[in-house]
Amino acid sequence: MVTIGSKAIDLRRGTERLPGRKRRLKRTDYLFLPISYNQFFKTCGRELGDKTWIAYLLAGGAPLALNDIYQFERIPEYFIELIRDWIYGELVASGRSRLYLNNLLRVLLRFGGQPVGYAKLAREAGLANNTVAQGYVEQLSDLLSLIPQWQWDDDKHQHLFRKPCKFPFVNLAVVSTFHPASMRHVHEFETLPQKDQAMLLEWLVAQEIWRRAAYRGSSNPEAVGFWKSEKHEIDFVAPDEQFIEVKLGKAGPLDFLWFDQCFPRKRLNVICSTPFETKNVTGVTIHDFLFNDGLPASLPYE
Repeated sequence: MVTIGSKAIDLRRGTERLPGRKRRLKRTDYLFLPISYNQFFKTCGRELGDKTWIAYLLAGGAPLALNDIYQFERIPEYFIELIRDWIYGELVASGRSRLYLNNLLRVLLRFGGQPVGYAKLAREAGLANNTVAQGYVEQLSDLLSLIPQWQWDDDKHQHLFRKPCKFPFVNLAVVSTFHPASMRHVHEFETLPQKDQAMLLEWLVAQEIWRRAAYRGSSNPEAVGFWKSEKHEIDFVAPDEQFIEVKLGKAGPLDFLWFDQCFPRKRLNVICSTPFETKNVTGVTIHDFLFNDGLPASLPYE
């Protein structure tokens, strides 16, 4: 017997987990994830070329949107309406305000990859207090749309929950739906300011880190952190404690001489436009990072 549900929030808030009724299966819970970039590129990469990753980003890996952006070079409006109705429907059904949600989403898109506390988030969005802001964020997280990304303490191997955190989206279809630029075509992404492009690229990496962890059955795929010191910062500490830095443009070995001093036994993967490799640091393009995910070419949910 297989039970399924179309409401992501039921997966998080459901009270009946069927304990003792799952027999001896090694794994019983699965998420219907975005299709892999690997699969999309193998099917459509010849036609889309080096713009394939941008098309994948705008669609959030959703097959409906990917089909249209491949065939008609744009994300269809019915898909945007589908995402908007889903988000609004879930939030309003729980008694929350559509107006406050719009305010919060605008603030989250404005702050991008900057750490921010719940109190400031509430103040900027016009919400009553940090508890209200946290409630909205938690529900968006339950909808598998974004995650709170906490600062990582490498000495204690744990997240610092009292520090300001980032809020990367892990469903980029939600970003395409609510972004003020209303991006539907690949060229509209390319005309964004570099700051916005860098933010969306970082969130694409966040989505992929989350997708890989969920695919492999991680009990907590949202456990994605970032590392920060007084002088340096690393964008992502993945659930397996893999360090990942994201650069929109060029990067080279000299930019990361400090990494070996801070983490002599760790390795850093840098996503940039200029591949390179040293003892502790590897630079790869966004295409190579997404394509070489170490997963089978044919995935069971695809």
